[in-house]
Amino acid sequence: MNYKSISEENFAEYVDLMSIVLVTVTQIEKECLHERLTPLHGLENILVVQKQFYTYYLGMLGKYAVCHVESRMGSSGAGASTMTVQQAIEFVKPTFIMMVGIAFGVNNKEQRIGDVLVSELIIQYENIKVKRGKIQCRGYKQMSSVLLLNRFVNPIGWEFALTPTRRSRVLSGNMLSGEKLIDDVKYRNQLVRLFEPVVGGEMEGTGLASVAHAYSKNWLVIKGICDFADGNKGINKVKKQYLAARAAVDLCCNVFNDNFTFKDLGVFPLETLKEEDNVFCKIDQTVFRDATFNAYSVTKEAYYLNREIDVMYSNYIAAKANIWSFGKSGMGKTCMTFRNLIQAGKRIFVIDFSSIEASNMLSFFEYMQARLLDFVDHKDTTWLSPVSIMQAMDNICEIANRYLNDSYIVMEEMPVDDDNDNVFKHVFSLIVKNSIQYPDSAVNFAFTSIGDPKKRVLSMAEKIGEKINFLEAIEWTTKEMSLLLQLMLDMLNCNIGPHYSSILVEKSYNNPRKLKTNLRDLILFSQFKDQPFETSLQQYFETDMRHE
Repeated sequence: MNYKSISEENFAEYVDLMSIVLVTVTQIEKECLHERLTPLHGLENILVVQKQFYTYYLGMLGKYAVCHVESRMGSSGAGASTMTVQQAIEFVKPTFIMMVGIAFGVNNKEQRIGDVLVSELIIQYENIKVKRGKIQCRGYKQMSSVLLLNRFVNPIGWEFALTPTRRSRVLSGNMLSGEKLIDDVKYRNQLVRLFEPVVGGEMEGTGLASVAHAYSKNWLVIKGICDFADGNKGINKVKKQYLAARAAVDLCCNVFNDNFTFKDLGVFPLETLKEEDNVFCKIDQTVFRDATFNAYSVTKEAYYLNREIDVMYSNYIAAKANIWSFGKSGMGKTCMTFRNLIQAGKRIFVIDFSSIEASNMLSFFEYMQARLLDFVDHKDTTWLSPVSIMQAMDNICEIANRYLNDSYIVMEEMPVDDDNDNVFKHVFSLIVKNSIQYPDSAVNFAFTSIGDPKKRVLSMAEKIGEKINFLEAIEWTTKEMSLLLQLMLDMLNCNIGPHYSSILVEKSYNNPRKLKTNLRDLILFSQFKDQPFETSLQQYFETDMRHE
């Protein structure tokens, strides 16, 4: 297996391909997965990109592009699955995320080493209440993605030989998950009785389940049985772990070789567009990916529609202003923010607040401080966790001005709504504090939110206007939507005609993200049809778009 290291900037060229993230924990799990990985089409090496504490591997598993990341053992602690999954979701922004590896079974009479467990529920068993000799479960149970579960418990034609006469089986059910490495039959049986019915257990699923749920991501745990947590873990340990891991990976490969298995999630094989000149609309895969992008990078500039609001944003940057863009989801706030900052040559440091609980302001600013420290080399100073909001603000201002000079700190998905009135007030206080303590500061802030922050502080509107410039990302006009569609079609060298173009714009409801999704679906719909492109167009608009 050959690997090639790439930069974060180069990774931006591939991020739109990465709809699937796979997580492993042990070295054996990694080896077994990489035995089956191949380079992305057109490349000779598995791509490797490093981001903070993690290394990501980009390649193909079956017919699908995947991003692989390693976690440390367990769900809690630095580098464990909770942190690993959160960072992967924020960095890669996948459609779904799966954990592949090894687990323990609970019944050596009905289960065999190498059978593959697929999670229906993850049961966190660590939190229990003990009172008067009785044990009561206090942990949570999280249900896996029903769609992913269906695909993996019904694999078409899958066979994995454990012995010359025995094949691996897929066993779905509830899986225990906790921090303990269990190798004691009495303790295992106690857990089984307490949480029955269960099919097995492992140590990292809790982190995956909790974070994926918070980010509204589909998820699944797929792990082969390598032992029965019965005190015999050490017998032929390595051999059994390789067998179990290879069985789990082989099941994934079987499912990932189906063209349609993830279609309902909007995930398709990387290269399935056919090229027969007289039958199909010829689409360049790279152009197709870039033209319908959802995350901006420099390579996407040719596909970006520059509008009046972009001119305003650019002017605010030139004036070294703090900027807050807000509006409905899908209107392009984040793309607009990154595009104009990148085009202005600004250094950008991003903090994502989409999964952060805003009811506790100290925790909110503590998280902000921690994320800023992730970006810098601060060996010269020990930064303690703040004990007050004001201390947190002081620390944030000092970190920003000491290490992040001449930059924009981008705070995405700020939780500004009726339940979080204090967020904007405290953030505004941070900006004021920064301007007072560092009057010549070259650090600015850019925010995005769905809610309108100005509604929370109408009495302070004039004062706030001196420190923050607001831009509302309103619904796109029909003209803007038509221009965006034509730009994408021209780049794709694809003609769908004015009639279908107007329908596509109409059915996108002034939402550019919806328009890109509709165009993406249209192109992908046509690739699976062994018929002229014009016929596929007609069928798509009569069925998927429900237009007669």
